[in-house]
Amino acid sequence: MNENIHFNFKFNNGQNCFSQVRSLERTSRKIASYRNHLRFSLRCLKERVTPPSIRLRSNVFGERAEKILELAEKKLLNKGVHQVHFTIIKLKRKQDRLSTNLSSLLPDETWDRVKLFTEAGQLSQHRIRNNAKLTNLHGCLQLINNRMGLPVHLSSLKPLNG
Repeated sequence: MNENIHFNFKFNNGQNCFSQVRSLERTSRKIASYRNHLRFSLRCLKERVTPPSIRLRSNVFGERAEKILELAEKKLLNKGVHQVHFTIIKLKRKQDRLSTNLSSLLPDETWDRVKLFTEAGQLSQHRIRNNAKLTNLHGCLQLINNRMGLPVHLSSLKPLNG
């Protein structure tokens, strides 16, 4: 739905209905974004890679201190996965409520067009960016381990799939 279609939709169906359609579009995009974030976080857990956003630092040195930081980072990542999963559930409820309301307000033909557009909005480019982020994290991990003389341990360098 480009601007002309939005204008025509608003003109033919009213402001209230138009606002609900726009809210459904935004919610669908948010769900896609959170799903991709969840996919990335789960892949980080699987690959034992810590995203920079939750990486912890300490001025205490030693093997035990490193283990404590590593465990805390893993727990933070697990908590983030839990929060993202809960947010997706909440957004799906909102999407279902909006869909039910709009399907009763709009004619079948118009509702089918709205559904197609919102489904297309969920197919976003986030997955490509997540692949690049994970590859970059692997590269940084390799570089750090090489500088410290540690063996490189990466369980997989496969790209993210569906």
